[in-house]
Amino acid sequence: MELKDVLSTLNQTGPQSGNIDMRLKILHYLLFLSCSLACHPAWTQEVSGDSGASLMSCLEEYYGTDDLLANGRLYRPTNTRAARHPYFITDEWQEGAVYVKGRYFDSLSLKYNLEIGRLILKQELKNGVSINVELTGVLVDSFRIGQHFFVNQSLLPGPAEDFNFLERIYSGVFSFFTRQKKVFIANYSGRRPYGKYSEPETTFFLLINGQLQEVSNRKALLDFFAPHQTSIKKYMNQQSIRLKKASGAQLAQLMEYCGQLK
Repeated sequence: MELKDVLSTLNQTGPQSGNIDMRLKILHYLLFLSCSLACHPAWTQEVSGDSGASLMSCLEEYYGTDDLLANGRLYRPTNTRAARHPYFITDEWQEGAVYVKGRYFDSLSLKYNLEIGRLILKQELKNGVSINVELTGVLVDSFRIGQHFFVNQSLLPGPAEDFNFLERIYSGVFSFFTRQKKVFIANYSGRRPYGKYSEPETTFFLLINGQLQEVSNRKALLDFFAPHQTSIKKYMNQQSIRLKKASGAQLAQLMEYCGQLK
């Protein structure tokens, strides 16, 4: 059977046929193969004739193409029955935007997986089928989810641990960032037979004097503003701001105050 015939049959197959699982399996395989060919030109050259180009052409005809789709892989969530979830704020899709190598994509449905540090995109194909794509982290410059803005740590001064996305809380004379992480806890019980995800653990960073530096606790924060330690400590007490427990709004408020003193 010709490739177009396979795709045509796949495109005509609906949920009522009872073949939806097979349909998705075929679609996943074709998408994986197409992304492999697109990302590895050498592979395309090894395919006889122009079959690589034909595959991409057929996929475009039946499903459409998208630059974001080509910069990721199919996302397969793990531990889906565990208590809590691994995502930023909520496990629901959130409206957002992404910068990929300088190109801007908006009005997207996104999730940020804090366990693996990956951004997940809900992509609707040309024929109406939705798939979830795990975007390649090294290609994502920054992204926004709701009012939260994240930057690829590799783009900031200083060493980066692989690649991480830091949420920018404040930007002025200096910048303040947070990084959140969740882990899966494989403790099984009658209440939680499938394990659970941890609460987010937050790490703080200051981009100051051209260097990105970790802020481990309140004392470390005050040390960055040595001439104004007393004033900042008093302000934090008055506003009931505890560094480890503070909300994003409280942290932004505190950094605004520190910026006025700087």
